Order: sequence, then C-alpha cells, then structure tokens
Amino acid sequence: MIGNSINASVPPALQSLIQGKILASNGVLPLINGLAFDFQFPSQPVVTQNTIGLFLNATFFNQTRGYKVPSEPVNDVFLNFSSTSQILVDTSRYTVNSLLLTLQDSQFLQFNLDEKNVGPSLGPKYLNTSYMDSILPGLVERYGRDQPMSINLVTKEAPVSFFEVGVLGVRLTADLQVYVGSELAAVIEVTEGEGSLYAALGPYTDYLLVIRLLTFKINGSKVVSSQIGNIDVESMRNFVNFYAWLALPVVNVLMQPGF
Repeated sequence: MIGNSINASVPPALQSLIQGKILASNGVLPLINGLAFDFQFPSQPVVTQNTIGLFLNATFFNQTRGYKVPSEPVNDVFLNFSSTSQILVDTSRYTVNSLLLTLQDSQFLQFNLDEKNVGPSLGPKYLNTSYMDSILPGLVERYGRDQPMSINLVTKEAPVSFFEVGVLGVRLTADLQVYVGSELAAVIEVTEGEGSLYAALGPYTDYLLVIRLLTFKINGSKVVSSQIGNIDVESMRNFVNFYAWLALPVVNVLMQPGF
C-alpha cells in the first residue's frame, strides 16, 4: 500500500513531528502576515494500491480582521489521477475565492507604481509626463515636461475566480489613480478585467503560498475624473494596456516572498 511506502521512506521522528503539527493546528494553519486557513477533511481518503485522494474543505481568512465567507457556494470537486504513485488534492472556486476575499480585506491587492518600485531602468524612462503624454494627451500642457508620475491600482471589491484548462483566472474591477507629483490627474475605472495566475505552495519559500500573475487584460473601462481634459477611448485603452505591461513584473516581485 502507498501508506506502507510512506512509512518506510519517512523516518519515525519526522512522522511524529508532522503528526504533532497537524494535531496542534486544531484545524487552522497560519501562513504569514496574519493570513491563515481553516481546514478539515470531510470524508475518508480514497486509497488504492498506487494513489491516495484527499477531499479537503478550506477557507482562507485574516486572523486579525476576522472570518469572512465568500458568496461562492461550496461545490463538489473531482479527483482526476493522471499517473500512479500520486497524492492528489483538488480545490474549488469557493476556496480560491476565500483567498481572494482575504487578500482584498487585508489590502494585499492594492499596488503603487512609482520610479522607486518600478526600478531605475524603467521608472525614470516611463513614469514622467513627457513619455505618458503620448498615451494620455494633456499631461504636458497642464503639468509641464518631465514631471514624475505614479499610478495606484485599488481594487473595488474582491476579485472572483474562474477555471479553464490549465489556467486559474480572476475577474476584477478596480480604479487606476494617475498622479503627477502629489496631484490626482485622472481616475480610470476598470469595469472588467481578466487575468491568469499561477498559485502553489512553494518548496523554496518554506511552503508558503506563492502567487504569480501571468497575464492581464482589460475588457471594459471608463473615465471617472480628469484634470487633463477629455480622455478618448483609444488613449484610455492604450494607457490601461501599458499599465498592465509595466505592472506585472512589479506586482510579482512584491508577491515573491509568498503568503
């Protein structure tokens, strides 16, 4: 049996340590920065000679901000074994959405782009009124040339997940706040955006939750306010796409330590 193989491969002292941590957790596993998840195994594992399947209920939450349950209902998941000698745990949209709700509530989904965090090679080159005026016309006329800029992304509510073959996707709404110095020059609302991401428990981060954004695209947006006159649809689309291209590597660096 696969259990006998595990017992033969894992030293008794390590088995005892693992079992002790599971028992001491009392069904709550702390992650980092107050994040944790509440878990339970609602049914017996499905064990064959070469595989073991586990059914896990889990809800992510912030230990200091309280427990929140996503509106997504709990659905059954299905275990699809692709080879022998596997231990497979499947998840559902409920668990993923509870993570997204917790990240939103903990303000992990708010990002700032300025010269400092974009880096010395990209920040001064792109985040200034002279360059951005080609994307958002009117910046130079109002603020002058070569003035430093920054952009904030503030999600309006927790994103929701969707599943496609080989891809975990998220849909979100957010505000892009465009600053020149300390003045708010424009606010562009992303009414519908879609992205794909990679999520895993990374062995190189002490098994913390690692998230990487792979793609992001805007399906809808509108101007909320502007100090630089009318912003046409094409300029707005070019700006949002440019922001996504510039933000992805920065956001991934910010999330690199894991949760």
